[in-house]
Amino acid sequence: MEKNVKLETICAIDEHTLWALGDATVFYITLGEDLKVKRVYNADRIFEISYSKAGFLYLTQNGEIGRINSKGKYEKFADESPLGCCGIYAYDSGDIVVGVIENETDAEPFHKIVMYNKNGELTNSFQYNIFDTPDFIDALPQQITVNPLNGDIIIIDWNCEVSTRVVGLSKTGNIHWMFHGPFDEPDEIFCPDAIACADSGHVLILTDKTLLVLSQDGNLAYKKPINLESIDCITNIVKDLFFVACDGCKIHKLSITYYLIKGRGFRKTTSPIPFLKKEATRHVEEFFGTPEDNTKDIHVFEIASKHDASKHCNYCGTCLGQLVLGSNDGCYRLG
Repeated sequence: MEKNVKLETICAIDEHTLWALGDATVFYITLGEDLKVKRVYNADRIFEISYSKAGFLYLTQNGEIGRINSKGKYEKFADESPLGCCGIYAYDSGDIVVGVIENETDAEPFHKIVMYNKNGELTNSFQYNIFDTPDFIDALPQQITVNPLNGDIIIIDWNCEVSTRVVGLSKTGNIHWMFHGPFDEPDEIFCPDAIACADSGHVLILTDKTLLVLSQDGNLAYKKPINLESIDCITNIVKDLFFVACDGCKIHKLSITYYLIKGRGFRKTTSPIPFLKKEATRHVEEFFGTPEDNTKDIHVFEIASKHDASKHCNYCGTCLGQLVLGSNDGCYRLG
């Protein structure tokens, strides 16, 4: 039986290759005219993934922290059982930061951050409960990133019943700032889909069709619409690019230079792109994968032949400010 996989997280290795998580399965994706999708690993429950330049993809599943090497081999890295592991961020060095929550038998809920070095040794652990905000007692540290400019740990503190917040912490657990959304009315619900940080220190928060840009101290600098449907997640930034997963299994490349434009008080993260102008309308690059619902052979990498994409998508719809980087070559089906 064939189905579309909904991508929950994507991690960019470079401008051409990604790790992706969807339906408790990890995929390795090569973008370009010859799109390739490899099923690498699956489990009953995978919460989050994060890629390190040390060559590993780290992931959280229940109380276990694991990692996958470049050959697709999985190994257990650390264990927080019986506690539950949520968001994870991997440094280039191979050190990691993980969000941990209580288990079902704990009397009181708590928010906890643990840090491990590249050898799997626990180096730090702290709680960041904020007792004057009772709505977030049951929140989850759903996603984690780190600001490259000041080292702050940035967390999406998610609560399905009330508005979510983004929190900036020091490495010792001091709360530097909290962001509850861009709204004038306190009753409006803030539901960020993903976060990332630019080299300039700005924090990017992706909501439904809107990119929020915060200064490094958590203040809203500005917001900009993104004309994409059903945004699910955003990657780390690689060579002026970030990738957005939308509408299940669509992946888009966008230029961060456009979204940190000159004239709003932000420096560009790379040299200017000559043809990228504020008023320009550019095609968006889209990639599609349609893996079959068969995950028994998790280490067998096999791609079936291409099939017609015209029945599945309307490629090359225009979108303000997005960068032409290649062409779509249709849909693929995993063998």
